Amino acid sequence: MMKKKIAIFGGTFNPIHLGHVRLAMAFQERFQFDKILLIPTKIPPHKQAPDLAPDKHRYHMCRLAVKDAPCFEVSDIELKRKTKSYTYDTLAELKSLYEDAEFFLIMGSDMFLTFLQWYRADEMLSMATLLTAAREPGEMEILAQYQKKLEQKGGKSFILDVAPMVISSTEIRGRVKAGKTLTGYLDEEVIRYIGEHKLYADE
Repeated sequence: MMKKKIAIFGGTFNPIHLGHVRLAMAFQERFQFDKILLIPTKIPPHKQAPDLAPDKHRYHMCRLAVKDAPCFEVSDIELKRKTKSYTYDTLAELKSLYEDAEFFLIMGSDMFLTFLQWYRADEMLSMATLLTAAREPGEMEILAQYQKKLEQKGGKSFILDVAPMVISSTEIRGRVKAGKTLTGYLDEEVIRYIGEHKLYADE
């Protein structure tokens, strides 16, 4: 029996945008995961977070953004924690829940290039395959060099040669505050949700 393939895509998703979803779907086309777990982070260890939307809103926006894609499941595994969210803890917990599954970690290229600085990074290299994509053509070479470093430590990774949408959640929050259109950046239902709950407008 073939192992289940489960991808983990964690992030603040503050808010989740079309770039996030398209990146995950590009990997879905390549790897045919049984499930992509979309995991909003509670307290990001690496980020100052004064402008984080409340957990429940980020969770609901994630659900709205992927409602038409059955391969996705939005998980509150990190939101339920009282302590900081570390990917290692989440991965260890999920591996105990899905004992026979093969795990993949989807991340942006900026996260990929700092992976060895993450909490218990060496252990995670034996637990999951890392997946990333170049944000711009010149980045492929830098990512490939870092991939060799990971391989020297026994890690497996895959770099997708695709042009991701260059959108940042920071830019989107700025657009909300300035009253600019969000069409083309976010799912239409996420746009409505932000308006209904007056998210990001008072930063």
